[in-house]
Amino acid sequence: MEIDVDIRNVFSVLSNHPAQTQAVVDIASSLLGASQVAADYPPFMASEDFADMLNIVPGAHFFIGQENTAPLHNPSYEFDDDIIPVGAALLASIVQTRSSSLR
Repeated sequence: MEIDVDIRNVFSVLSNHPAQTQAVVDIASSLLGASQVAADYPPFMASEDFADMLNIVPGAHFFIGQENTAPLHNPSYEFDDDIIPVGAALLASIVQTRSSSLR
């Protein structure tokens, strides 16, 4: 048996920018409480197109977590609708806080 393999580097490495990451941590801690923010989340390997955006504009990729569920992309995963307002409030707070510093 013979196999030809073509390895291509299609995706960039996703690496958060320190200042933007700290801004998200600070805003999330203020909104949700520091105990609800995992600022020291360990790096992991995954494929994420957002990496290409971070190569152009400084930013931060983050998760809005939920407990008691299977991992994302698992057939047993159940989305918790209760986190939608939390995510919306966090994203709105980030936009409000960060855009006010641009004026």
